[in-house]
Amino acid sequence: MTYTPKHASWLNMTGQWSGVLTRKLQRRGGFTSREHLEAQITEFTIRHNETAHPCKWSYDADAGHARYLERHPRQQNLAQAA
Repeated sequence: MTYTPKHASWLNMTGQWSGVLTRKLQRRGGFTSREHLEAQITEFTIRHNETAHPCKWSYDADAGHARYLERHPRQQNLAQAA
């Protein structure tokens, strides 16, 4: 389980966007110059934003903690013994 503080959640979105950009544009494209690459990224971003939907972030801390304890029973036993 990876803990991401609320103030760092933009890093997740940045990582997702980089993945989309890489898979759908950069791996498929042949770019002749830096300017050509920049123009392609701008065009791709405009097209992508026309159909983009907002993301609703949610996190249930109790459920996340329960999943952690299921995966790591040893830590739970140590905590009860202390």
